[in-house]
Amino acid sequence: MAAVRYLRPYVRRVEGGEPDGKDYDPDELIVIVQDGGGAGEYAYQLSDTRLTFEVRSGDRGLAADTATLVDALIRDWPYRAGGVYYRGALSRPTFSPEADRRIPAYVWTVNLSFRGHSLSV
Repeated sequence: MAAVRYLRPYVRRVEGGEPDGKDYDPDELIVIVQDGGGAGEYAYQLSDTRLTFEVRSGDRGLAADTATLVDALIRDWPYRAGGVYYRGALSRPTFSPEADRRIPAYVWTVNLSFRGHSLSV
């Protein structure tokens, strides 16, 4: 997933989905990126995508600071890489503890568009 690759240089652990319980310490800082679909393709070359971000950490302050950083990085992505367009946020980073274990977490959703790439076959 492009968002996972983009965020990895900035955050130590980024996963494209729920982490495997065997490799996950609930106190560890983690950013989880979920693909929520989106409107799909339009104008023959762009694809709308809806991504949800969840930042968890046993340290609520660290989770909050990292959510602010990730949100800023996602908003800035179009200026750092070609073919990415920030289309707006459906929500802002909001405190929403992980349900089962009550791990401090911040969750929000954004819409992005990506330009397609031509393929040679």
